[in-house]
Amino acid sequence: LDWLNPESLVVDESARLEPHVAACAPGTSFQFQRIGYFTVDKDSTAARPVLNRIVALKEGDKPVAAPKAAK
Repeated sequence: LDWLNPESLVVDESARLEPHVAACAPGTSFQFQRIGYFTVDKDSTAARPVLNRIVALKEGDKPVAAPKAAK
């Protein structure tokens, strides 16, 4: 399992959801603005929602540097 990304499991206990999202059936997908696409996990409950990110929408917080002009 050395090839797995150590940051592939992120638990955010402070995350906030609209109530209807927590009540959705497993497999339901959502796009959260500027973050990515998520799906409701089979272990999710209304009291403890579990969402899996399936597509990230941004690579990171650092801006990409413009290529240097040729001299």
